[in-house]
Amino acid sequence: MPQPRARRTVLVPALPYLRIGTTESIPLDEFRRVLDTNLTGALLGIRAAAPSMRKAGGGAIVNVNSIAGLTAAPGLVAYSSSKWALRGLTRAAAKELARDNIRVNAVHPGIIETPLAYDPDGNPIVPVDNLAVPRNAAPDEIADFILLAASDQARFATGSEVLADGGYMLGAIA
Repeated sequence: MPQPRARRTVLVPALPYLRIGTTESIPLDEFRRVLDTNLTGALLGIRAAAPSMRKAGGGAIVNVNSIAGLTAAPGLVAYSSSKWALRGLTRAAAKELARDNIRVNAVHPGIIETPLAYDPDGNPIVPVDNLAVPRNAAPDEIADFILLAASDQARFATGSEVLADGGYMLGAIA
């Protein structure tokens, strides 16, 4: 009879703090707040979870990143900066923790149907009409990618980045 797999601890830092502002217009305190939330928050989560994961014999960390961590997002300089830096944190942690059987991966969602998909006036931040999949993602669609990355089905992946954007990064279609 097959032995059941040991339970593993999973950490999913999902820190989507966003403030609109360009390199010249965003107040420095807001820039720092975005970095503190999106990047430092993930670091602190990893620091807190790693010892118990190590003690348990392993675990999985799935950083929820963004397409803003893969391409420029004009007007979102702080958010983009934090998400690009999160890529580096993901890979550094993956290298540091791999020998402890702790996997660290990232999911890069496209636009998710949440309040962050809209500006303060209620207008879409990103128009979707000309995209391959012309809609925002439902939160559960992204959750499925996170569950996969955290599961034993992804047990050989660490330092990986999964794009879950409905074709956003493909660009507009004709």
